[in-house]
Amino acid sequence: MSQVYLAYDVGGTRIKSGLVSADGRVLRRLVVPTEGHLGVRHVLGKLVELGRQLAGGQDLGGIGVGFTGVIDPSTGTVLQLNGKIPDVEGVSVGGYLQEAFGVPTKVDNDARVYALGEWVYGAGRGYSDVVCVTIGTGVGTGVIAGGRLLRSSGLLAGILGGHFTVDVNGSLCSCGNIGCWEVYASATALVNAMADHLGRGCGSELVGGELSVERVLGAVERGDGLACWVFERWLRYLASGVVTLIHAYDPQVVVIGGGVMARGELVLPRVREHVRAHAWTYPKGRVEVRGAELGDDAALLGAAALVMGGYDG
Repeated sequence: MSQVYLAYDVGGTRIKSGLVSADGRVLRRLVVPTEGHLGVRHVLGKLVELGRQLAGGQDLGGIGVGFTGVIDPSTGTVLQLNGKIPDVEGVSVGGYLQEAFGVPTKVDNDARVYALGEWVYGAGRGYSDVVCVTIGTGVGTGVIAGGRLLRSSGLLAGILGGHFTVDVNGSLCSCGNIGCWEVYASATALVNAMADHLGRGCGSELVGGELSVERVLGAVERGDGLACWVFERWLRYLASGVVTLIHAYDPQVVVIGGGVMARGELVLPRVREHVRAHAWTYPKGRVEVRGAELGDDAALLGAAALVMGGYDG
């Protein structure tokens, strides 16, 4: 029987888990609410329960975890997390799971793990220098440089792209900084901007009902004037941030993922156009911009790749 690997993607809202084959196929998936407000012991208990459901009777080769927050990958410890699981800081998630299952366990930041998955198995495959951007509640980034997962002694290398300042007179970010990129280019930012203009009495087909990214993008496709204006402004922020990432990390390709990419045909052409016009690369136009290929499986496959080895910086 060939070995399999347990993989987890632990976010503030959901825990995604999967059983991954040695050749990079997600064989089974389970998703449950994180319920971080119930404490770290509750969350760790969920991880063990999910693992036993997925891996019962299998030859388990190891466990990989993508976890939101600042992670020390050498110990699998969560060092900093903004309030989503109040008592998790200082807890070795890796050590707990390794003791529970008796196999090697690796833990890293969730956006970095997502990037690893897209590099090894998805849209970044075949490149040595990759920047991956995930657009959701915030904006997450991860970087592959010189064929290795980018890390640093300070543990934050490559993962704070969403907190590059894009407006020094801008709005307060949840991190405490002013004018962060994710305040203007996340999926949340798109919905909030639409809600703000509707609240001022601007006309739109979206008046009434609960707003969502899907509804806003649907209105854009149908030519709603306000939705198109808000979307164009949001796109300029997104594309400008991608240019900044290119200038910071000099990748061969930028991979963009997240729920908005379900309408990638609306997003990618405009970002590519902006990058061609504004990114300083040699030669001009060298950097590709691609949509992520793996969806929610990116983080699971990246987590499995962590423990399979060979990709650490």
